[in-house]
Amino acid sequence: MLKINSQDWINKTVGKYRIILEISRGRNGVVFLAENEQIKEKAAVKILTSYISPETVLESIKKSAELSHKGLVKIFDYGSLENFNSEENSEEDSSDFSNCYYIAMEFIGKLSSPGATFASQKSIVARNFMEFISNAPQYLSESAVIDLLLQLLDILEYVHGNENFFGIPYGGIFPNNFLIEDAGPGNFNLRVAEFGVAVNPKSNPGIGPFLSSEEIQGHPLDQRSDVYTLGAITYALIAGVPPQSPVVPPSKIRTDILPDWDKLIQQTLSYEPKDRLSSYKKFKSRILKFRKHVRRPWIRPITSGLLTAFIIIAILFAGYLGYKFFEINKGYFRKIGNNIFSKAAKVISSKEKTEKPKAAPVITNLPETSDLTVAQAFNVEHAASVSNQRKPTSQKAVSNAQNVAHASTIPRTDNGRQKTVDKAQSTKHKVPSANKYTVQKGDTYYSLSRKFKCDVKKLQELNKNQALKTGQKIKLP
Repeated sequence: MLKINSQDWINKTVGKYRIILEISRGRNGVVFLAENEQIKEKAAVKILTSYISPETVLESIKKSAELSHKGLVKIFDYGSLENFNSEENSEEDSSDFSNCYYIAMEFIGKLSSPGATFASQKSIVARNFMEFISNAPQYLSESAVIDLLLQLLDILEYVHGNENFFGIPYGGIFPNNFLIEDAGPGNFNLRVAEFGVAVNPKSNPGIGPFLSSEEIQGHPLDQRSDVYTLGAITYALIAGVPPQSPVVPPSKIRTDILPDWDKLIQQTLSYEPKDRLSSYKKFKSRILKFRKHVRRPWIRPITSGLLTAFIIIAILFAGYLGYKFFEINKGYFRKIGNNIFSKAAKVISSKEKTEKPKAAPVITNLPETSDLTVAQAFNVEHAASVSNQRKPTSQKAVSNAQNVAHASTIPRTDNGRQKTVDKAQSTKHKVPSANKYTVQKGDTYYSLSRKFKCDVKKLQELNKNQALKTGQKIKLP
């Protein structure tokens, strides 16, 4: 394996690209940040130092360069370094690069701050999959995991769809080639580099937990091999660490996830291919079911805020419409209100009419020849009845009650007839004589004729039809 000293490569030219600085390195090779000086375009140039065979690697790079998908890193250029020892480069390095190959790819990364420059690797922000899960401050949300898996499935369906049109074999899904880009709070974009490039799996450090048993042993591969890798990637995204044997269920590591993740891991990380999910389609259907039960965390405050705003606007709008409707039809509403009040008044008045009037007091034990008025007679009867209802507690009380009842009436004989007269009324207002009457205020011949039950003409003739005056004495027939 050729050893590369990054300092010896700075400012050297590989194909159309001038090397600026080293970005990363692994057992397969070294990745440099470079620039196409003709069009001023940044690119990531990878020098391959480990591969299966020259023919195999060139054929796989050619097929990979034909792929065009938003989730795949574009390949701009590729070739051999057999002419690298040119006059331009031979002065500083005389190593033999005739068996080395390079790939110039789309650069995925950005400066760490607006004022930074590409002077050092620390200024470049670019994370591969392993760095992403190991340096995450907390577990990824289920919605973020689902989004990343669906992006990866979309890439696999594109590459291996249509009866594997591109002729790229299954396997070779190395998480080390996954690049993660931030796409807003809680969201990420997945980009896959060097997809389908034939490299030696054993040269990828830490890739073992993500490869199926048949891929490690070099046996023929199919979609079930990729399903194993998908399950291992799912486990790493959920649990934050690659799967180890024996596999610990994700729900034992974190409790804030759906329990169905455990079943999915069991169906994908089986040792035997026949015990796994058989295709991308079945794996994707499980993920889509999970998405129905998981809400995006960043949507919750937005949806709740929008819902609150919508309710407030709806209430205000409804109030405005109600006000306008009332203004247009206020005469009609006033008419309805008046009808309601009038009907209510009629109901109340009808109830008052149907109520039975209280019975008038009945006067008893009153002689037919009494000259007492109704009020005087009622007072006499009421006093007697009250005195009779009280139960005396002694003989003295009984005699006093009888004396009161006896003293309330005084017998008097007038023209041979006995009359009962109230003592107090007899002393205050004397009953007029049979022939004369003192005119009271408001008296008329007609009212007097009715009062004394006589003919009005006779009463007028007897008093010579004189005008009645208060205090005047008139004759009665």
